[in-house]
Amino acid sequence: MKDYYAKPRWKVIQQGVASGSDGWLKVYASLDPVTDGEAGEDLGVALSDALPVRPFKVLPVLSNNGKYTVERLCTFTFEVKIPDGGINAYLNRLERALGKANGKREQTMAESCRRGIQATRAAFKNSSYY
Repeated sequence: MKDYYAKPRWKVIQQGVASGSDGWLKVYASLDPVTDGEAGEDLGVALSDALPVRPFKVLPVLSNNGKYTVERLCTFTFEVKIPDGGINAYLNRLERALGKANGKREQTMAESCRRGIQATRAAFKNSSYY
């Protein structure tokens, strides 16, 4: 990890993961187990940026083979960073992307994620960041 973090290529890695492309999601999956602290937070933010772009690719990576439920993954705390444009705008982008579910598997994921989004909306509805 020390070969990447706090070096110019770290920004490239973050931007790549945030794109949600298949190759960069594989990079995330290989780096995630060996990151902690600020590097782990950076990767988490990048993956959060990728979620509304490609939710049906990102959610399986995040679920870590069933370790986390999709609903839990879509129940956000925004502890590290408030999304650009605010919480409501981020959740709206994610919901639009979930609307593109294709097939039973993706529809089930979308339904679970929407439950998490509803919980997030309830938790932040009075926040100035909403």
